[in-house]
Parts: sequence; structure tokens; C-alpha cells
Amino acid sequence: MIFVFLRITYLPPEEVAAIFFEPIAGDCGIIVPPKKYVQGLYNLCQQHGILFVVDEIQQAFGRAGKWFCIENFEIEPDLIVLGKSCGAGFPLGIVVGRSAIMECLDAPAHAFTLAGNTTACVAALKMIEIFERDDLINKSKKKGECLRNKLYELKNKYPHVIKDIRGLGLSIGVDLVDKYATKKICYQCIQNGLLLISLGEKTLRIQPPLVITFEQLDKSINILENSINDYLNNNISDEAFEFIKGW
Repeated sequence: MIFVFLRITYLPPEEVAAIFFEPIAGDCGIIVPPKKYVQGLYNLCQQHGILFVVDEIQQAFGRAGKWFCIENFEIEPDLIVLGKSCGAGFPLGIVVGRSAIMECLDAPAHAFTLAGNTTACVAALKMIEIFERDDLINKSKKKGECLRNKLYELKNKYPHVIKDIRGLGLSIGVDLVDKYATKKICYQCIQNGLLLISLGEKTLRIQPPLVITFEQLDKSINILENSINDYLNNNISDEAFEFIKGW
């Protein structure tokens, strides 16, 4: 006898005001969704009058090879939430949106704690000026492609250690074989001057500064490869399990 249990969760679209979406799921392991999926979700929102709100706090300002990560999916969202790097080191939060939405509320409805600080705004404007002057967006895309190619070369050399590589621009996740390899390799990289952090149990989070040089990328890859070899040769201390906590 076979029993089949079905559980269906249904939420009427008229009861949904907005969908909040992170174009790359950063803390989940730098997960990049298929473009078709993102566009399908956006079209569903358009069809039912649901606001499509994008969380770009981690992935904006060149991190994913474009000004906004959502541009990689050829979508113009209704609202964009920004933070972290947008303040150039100063605390600043920004909400960008269509004028029809932003103008529908009277003051002080738009007031929030980290908005409008003049010093932070000046720093943010100067940062944007530097981004444009130094062409950091295009450089981020090129450096990201270079870094991913080098990581794929490592994957081909060590397929029993590196299982997956994914990302856009300079936002890259590298899955290793298990949590033990991840902790030990991450630990050894740090000991040799390459700062890394892990996500979950087996993902290396690789998000270098956008101003990193190609020479520094080469040096980083060399440190990573040496750390992989140290792991394979059992030359890494078990102190790694206490030192590396991950995210």
C-alpha cells in the first residue's frame, strides 16, 4: 500500500504587497539563481501588481560586475535597498525607487536612522566619483572573470577537493569537499597572509576589494593552491577547527 501526502501552501496575490529578493544569496553561499527564474518571479510581480524589491546591501556598487547586481538579470526593480559599501565606510542606508512609489508618501514617512547624514552623503558622492574616474565597475567584471578562470584551473587540478565555483564579478563562492577541508584550507590561507572566511560548512567566500591588482590575484591563488597541497599532505594543524568558526 502506498500513501501519498500532499501539502499545498497558497497565498492569494492580492494579499502580497511586495517580494524582497537578494539577486545573489550572499550568506547562503554566494548562490546565483538562473536568469529565467529571476525574470519569471519579476513578471509574476508585474502581473499581480506586487512590488519587486531588491536587496543590494551586499552585492551593489561593482561587487557583482555592475553598478547593481540585479542588472545581470536584465531587470529594473521597483525599489532597491542599499547599505554597507554605499557609504564609503560611513554608516548610510539608501532606498532607491520609482518616482511614483517614492512620491506617494508625505514626509516624514521616508525618515529612517541612517539616511541623510551630510558627512556620509559627501563620502558616498566622492566614492561614486572615484568609481567613475577609475572605471572600477568594468575592472571588477574583468578581475572577476580572471579570478574565476584561475579558480577553475585549480578545480581541474584538484577535483577531489574543489567541487563547485560560482559567482558574478568579484563575488565568488567556492565549494570544497567537506567542512574539514574547508576549515583547514581557510585556516592555512590565513596563516600565509590570505584572509578568507567560510560560509556554511564548505563554501569559501571570496570577495576581495574591487581595487585588488592582478598581481595580488595571482599571489592569492598561489597561497590557496599551497594551502590545498598542505591539506592533502596533512600538514595543517588541527587548531584550524578551533580557530575557524565561519559564518
